[in-house]
Amino acid sequence: MDVPEILEGTEVMTIKDTDQILMPHTTFKVSEIFTKLQQHTPGNTVPKRKWFVEGAECEILNPYKGWRKGKVKICLLFYPDEPAVEEPPASNKPESTEPESPLDDIRRMINEENQ
Repeated sequence: MDVPEILEGTEVMTIKDTDQILMPHTTFKVSEIFTKLQQHTPGNTVPKRKWFVEGAECEILNPYKGWRKGKVKICLLFYPDEPAVEEPPASNKPESTEPESPLDDIRRMINEENQ
């Protein structure tokens, strides 16, 4: 399994009918499921905003690291079935036939005229 990705809310996801919870349809933006989770979470909006958006301040006790201060945030993780395809380094990319800047063609023409 590849490294999980934190879904921020702008992504669109689709799920199988049998895995449907909270949402009335199988394709939706991740932000919609965050909204539904907040609606189904009791309490006022300020603490919910902290838990879902900003992160709620907390302390975590780990037997090996002691107490640590930080924030905790409810998020969705996506675990891709296939590893991410990495872009080849710039030196291995084929050279583009398009100029880097629209002005490059004009600069070349001026340089050719001046020679």
